[in-house]
Amino acid sequence: WTDLDLKETEAKEEVAKLECIFLQCIKGIEITNLNDKILKVIITNLDFGMKDENPIHRLRVYEKGNLHQGFKLEQDQTSLLLQSMNYNEVLVRVYTTLPNKDGGNETNIQSIKEACKKEMQEWMKIKEN
Repeated sequence: WTDLDLKETEAKEEVAKLECIFLQCIKGIEITNLNDKILKVIITNLDFGMKDENPIHRLRVYEKGNLHQGFKLEQDQTSLLLQSMNYNEVLVRVYTTLPNKDGGNETNIQSIKEACKKEMQEWMKIKEN
């Protein structure tokens, strides 16, 4: 899931797919004024400005005795965990347009949260395979 590389057009397609999936999953919830504009899905690709590059490759390390001379770590000097990590992640946010000023829609919003969370977990399992 975290290695999902979203280009701008792919991101728009994924947003549209997720909105459809989430709308389908909340159809079973009894909500008044249910329409296609009730949910807004935003996908943000967080790659720390480095795309697929490992930030360890740009890291400079300093020795205790020589604080003015930095050096790069060799591949075999880093942890095995750091070598196989992917340094980008995808943030998916789901917003609803249901008003909740007086708390009247709290149960609807909670139902939407639970349904979207369940669908998101299913979607992530599919993406991982």
